[in-house]
Amino acid sequence: MKVLITGGAGFIGSHLADLLIEKGYQIRVLDNLDPQVHGFNAGRPDYLAPEVELIIGDVRNHSDVDKALEGCGMLVHFAAAVGVGQSMYRI
Repeated sequence: MKVLITGGAGFIGSHLADLLIEKGYQIRVLDNLDPQVHGFNAGRPDYLAPEVELIIGDVRNHSDVDKALEGCGMLVHFAAAVGVGQSMYRI
């Protein structure tokens, strides 16, 4: 079964991806690679398992989510704004 993990390039999502790969799942990640977390001009994180299919996109964009969900039988939602204080600057 293919699993979509939103926010899957983050700490918790990437560790879940590792665990699910060990259990035999195929993993797809949808992540916007937020500069606050991944730095500016970030690419695929080195710690993300090579078996993970990474889609760079945003959960707030319906077409990104639709594309990412294609062929997936399960969704785990970890996408979130990092740092509540910082999120108040761009409400």
